[in-house]
Amino acid sequence: SSFFVGMIVIKPSKFALPYTMGNILSLGSSAFFVGPTRFCSTMFNENRRVASAIYLATLFLTLVAALYLHSGFLTFVCVVVQFGSYLWLMA
Repeated sequence: SSFFVGMIVIKPSKFALPYTMGNILSLGSSAFFVGPTRFCSTMFNENRRVASAIYLATLFLTLVAALYLHSGFLTFVCVVVQFGSYLWLMA
């Protein structure tokens, strides 16, 4: 998705779809690596619960905004919030 970074302003869905799918695959591979039970308990512990909920919600909302609503502005906002919540989750 780094090839599409310049497209985020012109056509956000061209960037948002591979970026979001990459994040979903990353979550799945992390869950596979450490085990789904440990992954979920770590992701939803007290310190990360809000960040995890926002991150998962923005993954879903980004796909909805890009695929169903076809809203460039909403897709852009979702990608920015998705990135911010990812940074917050990893901190």
